[in-house]
Amino acid sequence: MKMHAPHVLRMEPMTSKAAHAQRLWELSQARAEELGKTLQDVAADAGVSSQTVYQWRKGERRVSGRIDRVVSLALGWEPGSRAEILAGRDPQPVAAVAEAAQETSRGAYPDDSLESAIAALLAPLTTSQRRKVLRNVRGRLGEAEEPDEGRHSA
Repeated sequence: MKMHAPHVLRMEPMTSKAAHAQRLWELSQARAEELGKTLQDVAADAGVSSQTVYQWRKGERRVSGRIDRVVSLALGWEPGSRAEILAGRDPQPVAAVAEAAQETSRGAYPDDSLESAIAALLAPLTTSQRRKVLRNVRGRLGEAEEPDEGRHSA
């Protein structure tokens, strides 16, 4: 009778690449929660599908510069933060938002800083994307939509 050695399952240590991808997953989840967003909200804010956000978060494949930019911005991170995390570094908050938060915390009148931060976030978007974002924000705030400038009511 032939005896077989017991099968031993060997677990390889997580590679740094896999560890960084796991960290991207965890940081993006935590950031979405911090912002009070579901990942579906992040996708909607970025103007992409939930599947695209899922792929971005997995960190396994390259993503286009546009996808990286819009998902990063939807999370309040500078474009390129995904690559930073995958390289073992920390994501960078959008500079304009961070600066606005600092200005506000120093007691400066917040409207100018916040308007600058919002303008910086909207700057890379197309006009139609900006309108969509502003419409969604107004909806979340329960405000009536303002007519577009240049349109005249009858």
